[in-house]
Amino acid sequence: MDVVSADSPPTVAAEPVESAAPAQTITIDPEDEHVVPEAMARLVASARFMLRAMEVNAIYPPLDAVAAMEQTTEVLHRVGGHLDLYVGDFSTAGGKAMGRARDLLRQVRSELSDARNHLAIDSESSPVTAAEPVAV
Repeated sequence: MDVVSADSPPTVAAEPVESAAPAQTITIDPEDEHVVPEAMARLVASARFMLRAMEVNAIYPPLDAVAAMEQTTEVLHRVGGHLDLYVGDFSTAGGKAMGRARDLLRQVRSELSDARNHLAIDSESSPVTAAEPVAV
């Protein structure tokens, strides 16, 4: 059973993955055949944990949520760059499908970037308020 840390989660930088500082230094053994499957399992487990946390606790800044989605999508797009070639070695059609999926991830990241920018701009202006009811 995994133990969940009670420490506060790291903050999400609203910047590209390349410029974000790594949280920790990780050494990867290029000869260990279990490294990538374990990393993939951790990726899925982390995404599921985030989903559960969001379903239970709706106290988080929307800008952070969109930035996290954008950065995660960027990483998945980069992973897709490895997978489309790798999968293509085993299945030409599978490799092409992975390439299309990677293109879609790029499009999703662009939309998330737009959402993040709109949130940032809108947060600088006055907050949206509900309209007063109109008497008929």
